Amino acid sequence: FRMQFEKSVKNNPLCGICMKEWFQLLWKQRYVIDFGVYWPRLLLLSVLSVVNSLLALPEYLFWERQIQSTEILSRPVFILGHPRTGTTLLHSLLALDDEQFAICTTFCAGFPSCFLWFESIGKILFAGVIDKTRPMDEMELHFDLPQEDELATNVLCA
Repeated sequence: FRMQFEKSVKNNPLCGICMKEWFQLLWKQRYVIDFGVYWPRLLLLSVLSVVNSLLALPEYLFWERQIQSTEILSRPVFILGHPRTGTTLLHSLLALDDEQFAICTTFCAGFPSCFLWFESIGKILFAGVIDKTRPMDEMELHFDLPQEDELATNVLCA
């Protein structure tokens, strides 16, 4: 086993986590996190969690009632499958039909608590936190691509 990426701060799926969820996660996992090795990531995520919490305030204050009262009019489509079986490809193909389907973009999934008002600014500010390709398979990666919703669920729930 060779340590690698211990100081890397790019492509972190928790970049959009808010402070409460981040510190709950740190507390719950305190015995398994090697703070001495991963301190650059932990520091960045701690700072970003404070920033994300502040960015979430306008969304909560101005849109929370509308969000809570939103009705889903059509029946949603769920794509389920094991990893590496084509679910991302199917998701991307369905996303091409924007008349039938609404999609969650990479930015919306990564920053679920502030994307309604912050997306256009955030894409510019956080352009450096993701690479041009996914690290596991060299597929294209940017903020406007369709993204699976479980990323947003993980960020919101820690």
